[in-house]
This record gives sequence, structure tokens and C-alpha cells, in this order.
Amino acid sequence: MDLKQASWYWLCRVDPAPVVAFLEDYDWPAGGADFGEHATYPDGEDLPPELAEAAGAIFQEVLAQFPAGARRGRTHLSLIRPGRAVPHHKDGHNPHLCACVHVPLLTNPQVHFMVDQSRAVMDVGHAYVMDPGRFHSIANDGETDRVHLFFIVL
Repeated sequence: MDLKQASWYWLCRVDPAPVVAFLEDYDWPAGGADFGEHATYPDGEDLPPELAEAAGAIFQEVLAQFPAGARRGRTHLSLIRPGRAVPHHKDGHNPHLCACVHVPLLTNPQVHFMVDQSRAVMDVGHAYVMDPGRFHSIANDGETDRVHLFFIVL
């Protein structure tokens, strides 16, 4: 599916268990955002070795869905605590962007991920492509954390 036609879509199944296990001992960076915590690894190659190992199978499975030569760029771990939200926004334009892939690691039915004016229901065990150039927002109205691993495919 082309992102010119849809603002988000399902990509493939993945096994999040190794990354979820990694998160049990993960020290979120100090001074997180108002909505929770956020760790960014700008060039995609600077992940902590334990996270790179835990997420390796996810990265391989996702990149296999793209044309040969696709590679992972900027990578994020995003935690949105219960009762917190990320305001409506769109991310800057990247002319080299092929896709932005979201992999839910922890979520709950009261997470509202809105892309344009539609709710994107993203389940654990799946990877989704999202157009970061579209307006989007996230609200965690549940009682548990929402954590996504997301990364740019170049």
C-alpha cells in the first residue's frame, strides 16, 4: 500500500517478546518529555547493544518487507504513561524517508493513536507503517503504559 493513499497500514507480524523483556531493566533517559519518556537513537546504528540484539529479529522482519537496500534510520523507544498525551503534530519532511514503522510493545485498549482524523488501532505482535508527515496525536487514557519501538526506513 502506498502512503499517498493511506496514512497508516498493517505491515507484518513480529515477535516483541525479546524487546519487552529488555524493557524490564531499561533505564529511561532522565528528563523525559511531558507525556512520558522518549529515547532517540539518531543514526539507527547507535542503539545500546542489548536493545539492538533484542530488536534484531524485528528489524530483519520489517526490512524484508521493503525493496533490497532498505535500511533502518533514526530509531526511537517511546513511553506514554497513563493519563498522558502527545499533542496533535506532524513530523518534519525527510526526502529520503521510505517509511516510518511502529511496533507496539506494550499497549492497552484505551490508547488513542489518531492519524489525520482516524483512529489507528495498533496491536502488540504487529508492525505498522505510518506517514509521519500526516497530523497525528496519541493519548493514553488507560491504566498501563504504552510503549512503541518506532524507526525510519530509508
